[in-house]
Amino acid sequence: MNKFKELINKHFSTFRSKLTAAFILTSMIPLLLSITIAMFIINSYLRKETINQLLSDASLEAQQIEARLGQIIDMQNALSSLFSSSLTPDNASKDISSLALSRFESLRANVTSLEYVYNVKKIRIYSDYFPFTNGDSFHFFPLTDLDSSVLRQIASESSGVNRLKAFSSAGTSTGSTASFYKAIKNISGTVIAVYFIDIDLPNTMKSILSPTTDTTALSLLDSKSGLLYSSTQDLLLPDPPDSYETNKVFSSENSRFRILKKSSYTDWYYLFESSKGSSKIVNQALLTGYLLVFSLTVLLCIIAVIIFPITLSKRIKYFSNTINNIPDEDLASSSAAGAILDTLVKDSTTGDEIDSIITTFSNLFKKNTQLNTAIRQHELEIEKSKFTILQEQINPHFLYNSLDTIRICMLMDKKETACRLIQSLSQFYRISLSKGKDIITIDQELRMIEAYLQIEQAGYDGKITWQISCSDRVSAFGIPKFTLQPIVENSIIHGDFISSPVPLSITITVEYTELLKITLKDNGPGIPPDRLTELNHLLASQTLVPTAGYGLQNCCQRIRLHYGPAYGIQITSTPKGTQTTLTLPKILP
Repeated sequence: MNKFKELINKHFSTFRSKLTAAFILTSMIPLLLSITIAMFIINSYLRKETINQLLSDASLEAQQIEARLGQIIDMQNALSSLFSSSLTPDNASKDISSLALSRFESLRANVTSLEYVYNVKKIRIYSDYFPFTNGDSFHFFPLTDLDSSVLRQIASESSGVNRLKAFSSAGTSTGSTASFYKAIKNISGTVIAVYFIDIDLPNTMKSILSPTTDTTALSLLDSKSGLLYSSTQDLLLPDPPDSYETNKVFSSENSRFRILKKSSYTDWYYLFESSKGSSKIVNQALLTGYLLVFSLTVLLCIIAVIIFPITLSKRIKYFSNTINNIPDEDLASSSAAGAILDTLVKDSTTGDEIDSIITTFSNLFKKNTQLNTAIRQHELEIEKSKFTILQEQINPHFLYNSLDTIRICMLMDKKETACRLIQSLSQFYRISLSKGKDIITIDQELRMIEAYLQIEQAGYDGKITWQISCSDRVSAFGIPKFTLQPIVENSIIHGDFISSPVPLSITITVEYTELLKITLKDNGPGIPPDRLTELNHLLASQTLVPTAGYGLQNCCQRIRLHYGPAYGIQITSTPKGTQTTLTLPKILP
């Protein structure tokens, strides 16, 4: 027994090999046997289902074809009625009356209408009882246009009730056209009119049969086994159709099921064939052998299923219990939890994949603790950033400068200007506080910027102009507070417009397609290329660097902290001005 265990451990030392052996013993052998038996059962089932499907499809499609043929009979009856009503006492006279012409025009219009309504290829009426035929040879022809043998054949036929007669001789039918004719005779039995209804057989069959039906193939045969239409090339009968029993399923040489149906309106036969071959019946002895082997295999599988799971799950269960029993205070320390998890590997004796899983889990646990520490540090940086933003919101220099400007206006007796500046300063700080909210609407942000520019414009003696463009649909979107103020402040500080005759012009445009895009342009002297490259590099960095442009960095970092690294700020500049572009997602405050 010990040697057997050693042999097993030697050849099945890894968890994968043990799992493979268990899978073979518990799954593969019964699976193969089950497939064999299932194939027999399924084959028998498919045979029955194929026959049922063939019967159902054949009945449905035959009904659809018969319904179409019934429409043609209705059409023939309508033509007979229309033709009879068009006859007048002077039809045979050379002097054509207005009544005859009127009735003929009505007949021609009704024939055209029938063609359209019943969707047939063409209607041909042969008769000498027309007021005229010249120039109207599309539907109407003289009886002399019919071949004399054809006319004799039609004259010799007896009148049928609710039956269609198909004509297939040259001149009246082609390989893709089926022509149905009916003769009208007078009291003495003389043919006075023959009309043909031509249909495009392939297109007609495609239109009345279901386009999604792919379980059956169909051929139309005449009484002599002549092929009129077939959805497949090899669907024929070796003998005449009347030698077969209709409405009974039989097998063909290619082991497929067929059924033959007779049309009640014409001498056509419908031959349907299933698209699936018939199955072979498994003999009883083979079935008994399968069942015996299957029963023995199932018994062995039950034994293996009981033994192998207990053996293979023992160490996994021990691993799970050890993890669940780690105290909460040890979870906070990666070294303590790691030491407990490492004991599982030391207790192992095989060194298989389970040990690898335990080691990986231990390392993952340690990395997760480090990651939690890093996340905490990151949260502290966010809080620090928010504190820095709060400091920038209440900038004492801006407040002092604004109050000095207001004081000068009061000394110069510019009371209206002073009142306007006080109102702008009040609006600026009211929006900047915003009850502690960090996200405000774009409309609020732009109103705060406009108040800021009004104060700055007064301080620089009107040498600042601005233009703000934002639609009402976009103005309700959210934006982090004080996102635009540092950019506008940079344009004013570096605009170099005090000694210039041209005032500083600032344009702010807010657009939205898939992203919210805010563009700020100025006509300042621009940023030197080296400084521009350095500034864009700082904006692309994930950390704040305390250097020039810190306000822009802070603004860009806030956008990324709120919405992710896909958003932020980009600056382009030329000697004619600078453009700053902010990309934000669509959010609501």
